[in-house]
Order: sequence, then C-alpha cells, then structure tokens
Amino acid sequence: MGKGYNQYQAPGQREAVRAALLSEPGSTLLVNLPTGTGKTLVGQVMAMAAPRENALSVVIVPTVALALEQAERYREEICKQGGKAEDVVAWHASLDVEQRREVRSRIRQGTQRLVVTSPEAVCSSLTPVLFDAAENGGLRHLIVDEAHLVIQWGAGFRPEFQQLGGLVRGLRTASKQQGVTPCITVLMTATLTEDTRQGLRDTFGTLMTEIHACHLRPEPAYWCARAETHAMKQQWVMEALAHAPRPLILYCTRPAEARQWQHLLLESGYGRLGVFTGLTKTERRIELLEQWRENHLDIMVATSAFGVGMDKNDVRCVIHATVPENMDRYYQEVGRAGRDGLAATSLLIYTNDDMKFAERIGGETVISVDLGYERWCSMWQRAESLSDGHYRINLANLVPRLHRLSKQNKSWNLRTILLMVRAGVIQLDAVRQQIPQQQATQSDADYERAVQDTMKKYRDSLVVRPLAADHTQLSFWQSHLEPVRQVIAMSASSNLAALKSWLATPVELPLCQTLTSLYTLSDAYASKACGGCPACRQRSASLFSYVMPEAKLNREFAVQTSHSRWRALTGLEGSRCFIMYPRPDGSTKSQREWARSTVQLIKALAHAGVISSVRISADSDFAMLQSVFKRTGGIKPELLTRFSEQSTEKPAVPWPELLIPSNAEYKSGYVIPRPLRLFGGPLQLALVPEDMVDPKHVAGELFVKLDNNNWVRRDTLMQALGKR
Repeated sequence: MGKGYNQYQAPGQREAVRAALLSEPGSTLLVNLPTGTGKTLVGQVMAMAAPRENALSVVIVPTVALALEQAERYREEICKQGGKAEDVVAWHASLDVEQRREVRSRIRQGTQRLVVTSPEAVCSSLTPVLFDAAENGGLRHLIVDEAHLVIQWGAGFRPEFQQLGGLVRGLRTASKQQGVTPCITVLMTATLTEDTRQGLRDTFGTLMTEIHACHLRPEPAYWCARAETHAMKQQWVMEALAHAPRPLILYCTRPAEARQWQHLLLESGYGRLGVFTGLTKTERRIELLEQWRENHLDIMVATSAFGVGMDKNDVRCVIHATVPENMDRYYQEVGRAGRDGLAATSLLIYTNDDMKFAERIGGETVISVDLGYERWCSMWQRAESLSDGHYRINLANLVPRLHRLSKQNKSWNLRTILLMVRAGVIQLDAVRQQIPQQQATQSDADYERAVQDTMKKYRDSLVVRPLAADHTQLSFWQSHLEPVRQVIAMSASSNLAALKSWLATPVELPLCQTLTSLYTLSDAYASKACGGCPACRQRSASLFSYVMPEAKLNREFAVQTSHSRWRALTGLEGSRCFIMYPRPDGSTKSQREWARSTVQLIKALAHAGVISSVRISADSDFAMLQSVFKRTGGIKPELLTRFSEQSTEKPAVPWPELLIPSNAEYKSGYVIPRPLRLFGGPLQLALVPEDMVDPKHVAGELFVKLDNNNWVRRDTLMQALGKR
C-alpha cells in the first residue's frame, strides 16, 4: 500500500480490511465505520490485492466530484505499486466518445483495474461491458461508497441506487452460468440506522457479512435556537456568521432559499462564498469543490446536495438556517465539520414554518396498499416475460385512470416495487441487455447515440422475479404488505420525531443520548461521545473522550454454511474437529509428500467453502509448505493464509479456519483453541498426525482409538472432496 500505512487507524478498520480480504466470491460485506476511521482503505486494499489483469474493481459513489477525487486517490496508490495511471478511470458524462470506447475496450481485454463511477452509469452505459467482464470472470469487486444513500435516495430522486441490488444479483448469475468466480460486493457507510440496514439486507440479500464499529463524533458542539419570525432568524444567522470560525457551511432546504442567502451575504460584504444546490450544473459543481478544497472559499451556502463523501477535513462550523428532514440527515450534515479531529460547532436556527416544512418532507411517503395494488396489477399485465421466471416491468406504465406520463408517475411505480421488495414478495434482478452492433458505415458518435437510445428503454424498466404466487391478490397485499408498509412509515416518522423532540426540549433531552439510540443496532452498540450539547453543558457532562469500539462481526451465515458443508462431507456435527494424517517417517521424500498433500487439502477445503483462512505454526515444516505454495501457484486470494510466528493455540478467529500446529504443540496432545464465544462459534479444524495422544486421557491413549466422534482421516476426506 505504499508508504504511510504501517498501522491501522482503529480496530474497526483492521477488522474491516481482514473481512474484505476473507470475503468469499459472490458474498456481500457491509462496513459500518465512523467518519475518519479510514473506510476508503478497505476498497484500496481489495483493489491492490487483486491480480493486475482480468480483475476489475468498480467503485460506486454518489457524485461526479467524489468520483474524480476517489479516482485520484486510487490512482496514486496503484501507481505506488508499479501500476499505470490509466489503470484507474473516473467514468462520468463529460468523457468523450473516444475515451468511453477506450475504457470499454480495456475492460473487455481485462486491463482496466478500477473504475469509479455513479449508480446511473453502472445501471446504464456501463452495464453491457460489466456483463462481459462478469462472464469472463474479470469482475472481482463492486464497492458502494455512502451505501446508506441506496435506501435514503433510492426511493426518490436517484432510483438507480435501488437498482444496484438487482444488478449485483444479475452479474453474479452471469458469472456462475459461465463457471467463473462471481464478484464480491462491499457496502460502506458511516451512518447506519437499523431501518437502513434492513433496507440494505432486503436490497442486496440477507446473507451478508457485517462489520460494525460505530461511535459518535466527539468534535461537534451543538447549539440550537427557535426564532419567532423569519426576520429574527435572519438576524441571528447573520450575527453567527460574523463570529463563526471558517471555513463553514450554511445549510438551507430549498435552492431558492440558498439564492436568497447568497444575495444577502453578498450585500453584507461577504465575497469568498459559493452556492451549491441540486440545481447546480456538473461543471460548476466541480469548480466549486476545487475552490472549497483549495480554501478559496470561506462559506458554502448549500442544500443537502452538498457534502456527501466530501474529503475536506478542516471545516469548523455548520449552520442550519432550517430544520433538516430528520435526525439522521441532521447528524450527517453536522458531520461535515471537524473531520480533522479538532473541535467544531453546529448551530441550528429555525422558525415554526421551518418545522412545518420539515414535517411535510420528512416522513417517507409509502404508497397505500390499495393504490400500490392497482399500480402493480397494471404493470404486471403489461410485463415482458423473460427467461427463468424473470419479467421486465415498465416503470413508465400508466394505470387506466391516468393519461399523462410524468416523473411522479414513475416515482410511484418505483415506490410500489420497492415496497414489494421490502416485503419479500418480489426480487430485483438484471439480465444482459441487447445492445445494437456498430455498423461499418456508422461513426463512433452515431453509434454512441444509438446505444444511449437503447439504454433509455432499460433505464425506464426493472427486471423482477416474483417470489410469492399470490402477488396479484388484494387479500395477499392486505395481509402481507400492509404490515411492512406500516413499519417503513413508522421508522421514517420516528426519525423526524427524534429531531423534533430534541429541538422542543434541548436542555432536558441530551442530543448525544438520542443519537446513541438512533445508531445503536439490534446487535451492535454505538459508543457514546459528546463535544457538548445543551443538556450536557447544563450538567457539565460533556464526554469528549470515548471508548473506541471493538468491531462487531456479524457473519452467522458464513459460520452456518461452513458447518453444513463440513457435515455433508464427513457426517461430523462438532464445530472443533481433527483431520488425521500418517506421520512422515522423517525422510526428505516423506516430508515433501506431506507438504504436497497438505497444500492439496487446503486448496480443496477452500474451494468447497469449508474454510476461510489457514493458520500455520512457524515451525511446522514452515519453509517446505511455503515452497509448495509458491511452486503450485499459491491459493485463491479470497483465502487468507497466515504463516504465524505465534502459537496456533491463541484464541480462535471468528471465521472458519484450518490450523496446522507445530510438532511441539501436538507432541503431548493438541487442544483446538476455544472460540471467543462458547456457543455457535465458527468451524475450527486441526491437521494432526494419527499417533497424537489424547491430552484428556490419563494414560496417554492415542486420540484415534477413543470414542471422540470429532475426527476424520485425511485420505477419507480427500475422497469425499473429490466427489463434489
């Protein structure tokens, strides 16, 4: 990874990197780490560890500016490792026809190592070539940064976010049909609520590994005030701006408000300011972000469109001249300050009108069962039947009572489908798109336009697979979808209610307590910190120091899968089992044969999905094993092999592992290390000689002669593995 990476920034980052390297092909990893603990390193390590050819990594980010910035960071690391600048590219709308053609060509040839792009590009212009890479075994990683936006933005103005789950499913299927390795998907976020996590599980599949190490930000000090009139709010904000440390962000809700604040600030003599809203053009956004990074601006007047993934560490203050749509959005926007670890300030000044507007936009609009049922039946009647139980649904479809196409109509159709996905009634998927071939007389520009015209059809549709036979029955909708609809609506309203409650009684209700509750998951606690909220200041109870949380690894499905595969191979039920082999006679020939057969066993167990890592004691014919690994081409990069200087009797790792102890360790009988938890632990296998004594037997009887029911001979196991 080049210079400067000689230690991890936090325990969570360490476990996230290890989990990423151990991820099995076709799996999904969710990384939930606080801002400033180095989530980006996870993606960098995966790209660096992959082969230099036929191993494409795609990083999906929400904005063009972030794509350009991330691409530069990845390019720097790849060049440090001897790579080329063109190995990394940011794919966006400003690329010309020739640049697009070259990138597609490099992807098909297997020479493009990394592409940073948007959900819209992945779900449209890049889709055909990604299917090419998937079918050739060259698509290794899909990394989604700011993954919480898949749920928060995907149901509204960025529907392509929600389509990512179906695309991943389709790409993996394409790989498996060709008998090649499917891609690993990584979802990274710094703000994860329980509802967002469940949404990601529904979108990408419940069988995902999760790394959680969440703590609140200790840098911001929080202040809030309610103004009686708009004029009073304006006066207070201007007073705050006169004294607030720079650089700072002034947030408002609507683009029109941002322009009003811009005019007021310019009239008051503020010159070093920019305005960034959802209406800001791409070229202007890039220019503004460059000025912001280079400290040419002191104040950025912005809506929520600004700041996602922003890599500027020295923002000192965030002022809200409005009420954000919910507590989660408020915390995310405050989090744009203090990323350098130094103190920062958050100030929220609002009126009752601001609160009423937040109430109108803050609750997620969930379609009613009756209207959703009507829309689905209409879409289903006109669905295009594909292969293998898949159907293409037209999002522009109109129900009979409507007569005009509109964005709102597409949005409601999408909300209907997403409700069905959350309820487990249908599953989003993707299939290869039929792209026209370029004609000999057709210029590159004309061909690119023809491709874009074809892609529009796919952008306006979704591929789904029904999972329930009664999906067109109103009674089924009432019994199965209505409860899910109520849960989604309640979650959205409670998020806004948390912000309203705090603003109503900021001195009585500690904000840090509310935030801890919001980001604590059902199985992972958010560590509390507070740089000073009104209630804690009142009680002199601010908590600037905090406990750096240990990572919570949720990998139940991997544990269960390895257990079931081991049980199918051997019939053994235990989670701590031995593989017995004949002890070599001491000759060089027998030692080499032992090393060769051991490497074959490791590869077979890894290929069968029984183990995720190997721990080899440093004096168990260490050098000979290393030599065989090198000579035979090593093993899959998905399997972590650790030639450990430490004893293999150290505590177990939380994933399926094969241990190869040293001669000294099994001389008097080897005991497999206990897992970190007593029940439901990972599968642990130990490779030991047949003449090992049972350490629990007082007379030192051989282990294989006792009724232990937790061992299998190596040759028997290899025969079983060979039949798969």
